[in-house]
Amino acid sequence: MKFRKPLLKSLLAKFRKTEAAAVAPARPLQRKNAERKTLSSIEGLEGRIAPATLVNPSTVLFTDFDGDIVTVKFSKNVLTDLAKANAVLKFSTGLNAVVSGTTPTPQLENLWLMDLSSLGTVANGLSVSVSATGAGNGSVDVGAIKATNLSLSTVAVEGDLGQIDVGRAGSPTALVALKVGSLGVRGLDSQDPASVPNIVSTISGALGSLNVVGDIKEARVNVINGTAANGLTSVSSIGSVVIGGSLIGRTAVEAASNNTGRIDATGSIGTVRIGTDAAEGIFGGGGEGSGQVSAAGKITSVLVTGKITGGGGASSGGVQAGGAIGAVTVTGDLLGSSGSFSGTVLSTAASITTVKVGGDIAGGAGANSGRVQASTTLVTVVVGDDIIAGTGESSGGVSASVIGAVSVNDIDGSTANAGLRSGGIAGGKLNSLSVTGSILGGTGAQTGAVEITGDVGAVVVRGSIEGGDGQSSGAIIAYGKLGAVTVFGNLTGGIGFESGEIVSGYDALRIGDMGAVKIFGRVEGGQGDKSGSIRSGGKITSVFIGTAAPVKVDVWKGGAGDYSGFIESQGLISSVVVNGNVVGGTGDFSGSVRSVDRVTNTGEFSGAIGAVSITGQLRGGDGANSGGIFADGNLSSLVVGSWTGGSGSGSGSLRTGEGFVQTGNTGSIRILGTFQANGTPGAGSASIVVGGNLTALAISGIVDSATVRVGDALGALSIRADVLDMLVTARGQVVQGATTDVAIGSIAV
Repeated sequence: MKFRKPLLKSLLAKFRKTEAAAVAPARPLQRKNAERKTLSSIEGLEGRIAPATLVNPSTVLFTDFDGDIVTVKFSKNVLTDLAKANAVLKFSTGLNAVVSGTTPTPQLENLWLMDLSSLGTVANGLSVSVSATGAGNGSVDVGAIKATNLSLSTVAVEGDLGQIDVGRAGSPTALVALKVGSLGVRGLDSQDPASVPNIVSTISGALGSLNVVGDIKEARVNVINGTAANGLTSVSSIGSVVIGGSLIGRTAVEAASNNTGRIDATGSIGTVRIGTDAAEGIFGGGGEGSGQVSAAGKITSVLVTGKITGGGGASSGGVQAGGAIGAVTVTGDLLGSSGSFSGTVLSTAASITTVKVGGDIAGGAGANSGRVQASTTLVTVVVGDDIIAGTGESSGGVSASVIGAVSVNDIDGSTANAGLRSGGIAGGKLNSLSVTGSILGGTGAQTGAVEITGDVGAVVVRGSIEGGDGQSSGAIIAYGKLGAVTVFGNLTGGIGFESGEIVSGYDALRIGDMGAVKIFGRVEGGQGDKSGSIRSGGKITSVFIGTAAPVKVDVWKGGAGDYSGFIESQGLISSVVVNGNVVGGTGDFSGSVRSVDRVTNTGEFSGAIGAVSITGQLRGGDGANSGGIFADGNLSSLVVGSWTGGSGSGSGSLRTGEGFVQTGNTGSIRILGTFQANGTPGAGSASIVVGGNLTALAISGIVDSATVRVGDALGALSIRADVLDMLVTARGQVVQGATTDVAIGSIAV
């Protein structure tokens, strides 16, 4: 019987001739389809490629553990003899590259190690590719690549890579490009268990680009500076990062999970793209710094198609830079977890340009978790859904020294047992805020709140502002100035002190003027003192409450808390318009407006009020001074539909000139309906007390149990209906004439 000469033996003989004749430069790899065709022919004839075959000084073939034919290709002829091949490639079977004419028994094996360091300096600038084709899964796994003290060009693995160590101190670039199917997905299984395996890649010097088709799971890519003996430093930057799947930290809460699923550089990182669908993204683990992209320098931009989710470890699940971060886009949610600063986008010492989150920014149990934070400037934040409080302090929020524009659906602090200052916006300055939904307070202090230590620009809330159980929850607080505020829903106080309020000039040492405030729903105080209020440490440009057209319903109401549903300025309130009823509550000064004098080192500011228009009723409540109008200085004018006192002392009353800057001169007062006490009136209810002159008082309805006291002169009094019980007093002119001292100019009933 005539035996056919093995094809493999013929091929090897041909390659030996080529090598003996001063080996020519290796041909480029054929296209994958062509390669598949050639290798399939070999497999059909030989059964399988032998454990490892040195085809030529730049190519090795072997069969991997699931039956694929694997090609290891080098850009240089570095495997000039069998000894070099054996030193470079280490397989799981213990059988290394062969070039003899015999055909060993076919075996399936893993490539545990590629030790390029054994080649010496000739390997500098080398490119390596490991690809697979055949009967298996079409990919090949490589346990580890050692290229210490070397700088490489491109390393490509068509499968999972456990780790790579590369870099030459003093060389600008350690590795031009790393292209792999995945990193660390097989864990330690692809490496020699006797070699103390790990999935930490250390790159000393710059990494040009990192491209991962699938996931980085628990593996770390650590790009560090390398310093040569001559003092030259290799700067540890990463040019770009592309991960087609997810960046995943180890879930177990233990020290072994620290820095797993992590890409970090002691320099800067360029563009970062992670994920291709909603289920992917960045996932923190149980260890500190797990599931994170981190740079000591800047990060050019970040795009996460999917979500960022924190884990149990501190700073797990997120993007962090010591320098500036450019545009950041997360198509899904940014979610905090139990670890502090988990689920965050954070610049610790610089700015962030733009952050766009398609879903929620939500806090977790960890302090500062689920957060976007910049040390200096945060130019723009756009949140597709909500900012949501977590149980951790300051979780679920946005903060920076200077914040440009913020756009969000809801700011929601209503999570049960929410942590202090969670679910809100904080910083030194906020240029503008647009809320398409509502601002909702929660159980914790300052939950669901906008708290800015400096100035705040224009604020638009399409829904409502609602206080919660916590102090200052569901509130807009500017320690400095506050621009125009427009709320299309309601301003409602809660149980918490100062909950559901709008405040400027919170800092007692500065004047915090407030712009025009428009509430197109209701203003209603709650159980907490000063809840549901509008208060300014400086002037208020104007206040409008109610619908565009006048209605006969209660649109401004005090609550059980003192000063709830309360409007106050330290300085002038230019105008107040209420298209509906104003009603005091059980709390003192609830449902009232007051302007007080303010004295600073720059001068004295009178607590005056301009024109006041109330189309409905002004009614006092059970609380003292509830449902009232009070000005330390002058009042320009007042028009009210009807006026009714309450059971609280001074309820349903007007008082001017209670300060020391102005006398309280008051222009015309017109009451279009009745002016009367109600039930058992409190002392001083249904009263007008003017410190200076009152130009005119005109009442169209019945007057009953009402009081008018004018400190100086009353110009004209006109009553068009019956007077059942009324006391009117006036002292007279401040400067008497030579023969006259007119106290009341005229009375017409």
